[in-house]
Amino acid sequence: MRQIFWNILAVTVVITLFNFVMAVQQRQYNVIEAHDSIELRDYQQVVVASVDVKGDRQTAATAAFRLLFRYISGHNQSATKIAMTAPVAQQQVDEKLWRVSFFMPADWTFEQVPRALDSRVKLEVVKQVNIAAIQFSGRSSQSNLDKHKIKLEKFLQQHNHVYQQNPIYAFYNAPYVPWFLRRNEIMFILGDD
Repeated sequence: MRQIFWNILAVTVVITLFNFVMAVQQRQYNVIEAHDSIELRDYQQVVVASVDVKGDRQTAATAAFRLLFRYISGHNQSATKIAMTAPVAQQQVDEKLWRVSFFMPADWTFEQVPRALDSRVKLEVVKQVNIAAIQFSGRSSQSNLDKHKIKLEKFLQQHNHVYQQNPIYAFYNAPYVPWFLRRNEIMFILGDD
């Protein structure tokens, strides 16, 4: 009887976490093509808040996330709280510099987004873009990211797609979400700009 109780409790917690995770607004896109876990997508223009931090990926991501979370929590010129959205994006700018980005809610224009009090938080409009993405679950370990990056690159090369070389790592879930429920993606911007 005790085991049944724990099983029911575990299932309830997983369902609750799944529902909570899915309640966060996600960056909107249209699927152009789908090939199993790989999609070619069309993303519309969006406002992005970003922070550039030097260091390895994990250290930079943690430091940047704190600044961005503080910004959306009301540390901005109008003290406006901004809803958390997904994904949180990470991209290596150069050998020792990482850019971590939060996407603003889809219906906000650049003029509506409150200006940051911290000069390290930069706001910009990201224009419409086509992206190739591979979706996978699990932890955000470098080996897991590298494995899926290689798989996506092979697909793009086999289908003669031109893409920008710096991948974007996209994470959709909070750290407390069990690894098997997490949604992660590797993305490449299509085209050569």
